[in-house]
Amino acid sequence: MTSTASTASTAAGGHREKPGFLRIAWAVFVGYVLALVFAGAVALALLFLGVVGSSSTAGADPDGLLGWPYWRTGWWSTLANTAANLGLVAVAAVCIRRAVADRTGRHVRLGAVAATLLVTGYVPIAAFDGALRLSGVLALLATALLVRWFGVDGKERTPARTLVRPAVVATVALSTAALAATAAYGLTHPLWFGSAVWDDTPEGRIGGQQVFRYSFEEGKRVTYTFSLDNVGFADAQVVSIDAPSTNLLHLTGFRADQDLSGRASSGRGASPFVVPGRSDRWVMLAFRLSGCGISGSGGVGVVTHVTVRYRVLGSTQSQYVPLKPAPGTRCP
Repeated sequence: MTSTASTASTAAGGHREKPGFLRIAWAVFVGYVLALVFAGAVALALLFLGVVGSSSTAGADPDGLLGWPYWRTGWWSTLANTAANLGLVAVAAVCIRRAVADRTGRHVRLGAVAATLLVTGYVPIAAFDGALRLSGVLALLATALLVRWFGVDGKERTPARTLVRPAVVATVALSTAALAATAAYGLTHPLWFGSAVWDDTPEGRIGGQQVFRYSFEEGKRVTYTFSLDNVGFADAQVVSIDAPSTNLLHLTGFRADQDLSGRASSGRGASPFVVPGRSDRWVMLAFRLSGCGISGSGGVGVVTHVTVRYRVLGSTQSQYVPLKPAPGTRCP
């Protein structure tokens, strides 16, 4: 009777009905936690090694898989961001697949789980929300639903084999390549925005952006000071700082500003300086306000970022550094 009942509950070819949704949802959550522990340990290691920074501006402008953890400014940063995010997806997929398989006794397709995570964004640490733009409990429920539909089949889970499966090899290779690509970019791009210094310039909003708002006077000179953090171990020699062209704010010079009480100086010209490894320097940018005659009443100018050119580890690099709050002005 027992054998007959068992046979009746199993379809031809060893297939059975899929496990319940709540059972799979719990397994997905357990897998997510395991991935979070592993990815968190790797992230802490990368922070310690100076590969990534912890600035609040990191990932401030995420763009799917392409815009985090570094600001996307070219093919190298795009490659590093894509590799880092796909590496996190691979780790989460392996952990969730294993948890679901262990708790259901079924075969779970690794590729289907990874594709599901790209859709739902249920990946620890990563800043992208997936194609469905979900988060939190909704992302968990959607992931469990899609894993149940497409990832879990009716086959019994086969005993582990001594040979390493190609999918596991591919996952390890992808994660290693992601780590290498991220490390290569991070070690040569160690400069991050720290914080801006408030100097009685009122904060406000211009064009929806939070700014230090300077009152406009034609030809007036103003300064903006911020800390530039070097999260790496090697010294970085800053050779130039460029700002995007605006109608009203024109960068005229920069220098390292160790004595913040001297920020009222004109700051004209460029003075190269060194940002020591695992340290920071205060940097003063000097701007000249002009151009309201061209922009007309209501014209605005906001410098959202600067591009820092520097030498580190024997190479010359450029890095995009966002300014938060940004310096800005408006024509009266």
